[in-house]
Amino acid sequence: LEDILLRLKKYNQTEYQMIYPKIDKQKVILTCCLTGTGTAEQIRGLIDDSIPSDIDITVVSYDYDQLNNQSADALLDGYDILGVIGTVNPKLSGIEFIPLEEVVSGEAERKMEKILSPVISHERIQEINDHLVRNFSVRQLIGSLTILDTDKIMNHIEDCLKQYEVT
Repeated sequence: LEDILLRLKKYNQTEYQMIYPKIDKQKVILTCCLTGTGTAEQIRGLIDDSIPSDIDITVVSYDYDQLNNQSADALLDGYDILGVIGTVNPKLSGIEFIPLEEVVSGEAERKMEKILSPVISHERIQEINDHLVRNFSVRQLIGSLTILDTDKIMNHIEDCLKQYEVT
């Protein structure tokens, strides 16, 4: 709405005031990519698959350019943004950015802990981190092999790695 009003303001003399309801804002992790919403949407899908369904956090994809213009203010007002994961830092004031390469390499655990600790327990954060490592590493490779059931293979690999860590 605010973006539409800003466009109208260019061509008309308009006075307006946006009044947002005083409610608990939805907890959100943003994904973004410099190349557009297609890649941001793919990143969103992998992160969304990594967050258990009983955790009330939504993952939303945005184009990098959208986050760097006036519509970003409306976004910040509408959501409780926990952090941003993407290819380039949109530099949103006061919001933690996690580079995609850190998520892929498994180095993002500390940053994920930082952005998620105000809303969920350490154990659940560890569960999400385990799922992120699994979804962002082997899944892409195995997903290209259509003769294999990727979910079964991933569960077996995860069980093997956990046993390996114990011994």
